[in-house]
Amino acid sequence: MKPYTPKDAEAAAKRLTVVLREAIQKSGVSQQQIARDTGIKQPALSKFVNGGSLKLETVAALIDYFGLEVGPSRPTKRRA
Repeated sequence: MKPYTPKDAEAAAKRLTVVLREAIQKSGVSQQQIARDTGIKQPALSKFVNGGSLKLETVAALIDYFGLEVGPSRPTKRRA
């Protein structure tokens, strides 16, 4: 197995960003409701959806909220 490099980490972060933005947009749940359910401030969600970044704690909250599983490859829905 090859060592994990900063370039790998950057690529993984970009993939996770895409997955989270898609999850927010395709969920059918308003940003206001996601904010209420997660405790994330709605303006932070809006900035993220429009190209901004998030704090690691916020990323973790969204991963949990949408039931995503993050591993060495692409994040996926958790299996029941």
